[in-house]
Amino acid sequence: KAHVSKSAKVMPGCVIEPMAVVNPLCSLGQGCIISAGAVVNHMCVCGDGVHVDCNATVSGCSNVPSMLKIESGDVYK
Repeated sequence: KAHVSKSAKVMPGCVIEPMAVVNPLCSLGQGCIISAGAVVNHMCVCGDGVHVDCNATVSGCSNVPSMLKIESGDVYK
């Protein structure tokens, strides 16, 4: 079970795994992977192919460049 805000924009090909959270006003590009337990906080933009690994966090208002992997447990600011 994951939570994706109604105001989040999720492009085709994205995978959002169990217990992940995608908060309000986020934008996920094509083919993003939001792994189990990961949190993408409010107003984030993730480019195409971004991988937020297990239990990682993307801080609010962050811009994550395409094809970047955020490793397990890391916090991206």
